[in-house]
Amino acid sequence: RLNKLSYEVYTTIKKYQLIDSHTVIVVGVSGGPDSVALLGILHTLNITKKLHLRLCVAHLNHRLRGRAAEEDAQFVRNLAKDLSLPFIQKDVDIQKIAEQTRLSIEETARRERYQFFGEASQKYQASSVAIAHNADDNAETILHRIIRGTGIPGLKGIPVKRPLDAKSSIQLIRPLLFTWRKDIMEYLEEKCHRYSTDTTNDETIYLRNKIRLELIPLLENQYNPNIKNT
Repeated sequence: RLNKLSYEVYTTIKKYQLIDSHTVIVVGVSGGPDSVALLGILHTLNITKKLHLRLCVAHLNHRLRGRAAEEDAQFVRNLAKDLSLPFIQKDVDIQKIAEQTRLSIEETARRERYQFFGEASQKYQASSVAIAHNADDNAETILHRIIRGTGIPGLKGIPVKRPLDAKSSIQLIRPLLFTWRKDIMEYLEEKCHRYSTDTTNDETIYLRNKIRLELIPLLENQYNPNIKNT
């Protein structure tokens, strides 16, 4: 039987028609808790629901954290091996590219990540790319857009699926988009799944981190305890 979170994710997949059986899916895995949970759930659903999917694990090494980044890459490589899944990795010097393009580290990493997913999809002839954005990410994104300035389209938040790019038939899907981070952590603890911890997620030099670590707790404590769901 599926556990509670796996069943909820399966319901999301069915409701939004995120996955067709007998297809190839590239799963973006950083090694962090969200992506490890996503891979584990998709692997379980593939077996229990007999979806006949071919899951391929894709990892982008941003080369921002030295040895820790290398360890994350090795962790994901081992995870793919344990599940007998194909693995593809790309190393990119995000810092150097950001300096050359005069873009932020965050924007550079995002662009390189999606470019890599496109390359991985071409290699494996995938119909979709699954990434691990969750409900907390969506709340943070909406607040981020409000702070920087946005119109009505920006207030819609993160889409549960969209084309990988304007010219692509490959779909970018987010099966965990309606799942809260606390439920993901409970799932990982229940399943005794190991995961990597990115220490840069605790650095408040990045606006997204400041929103998650400082602004949202402030809003929850002093204005609206249900601010993320709101």
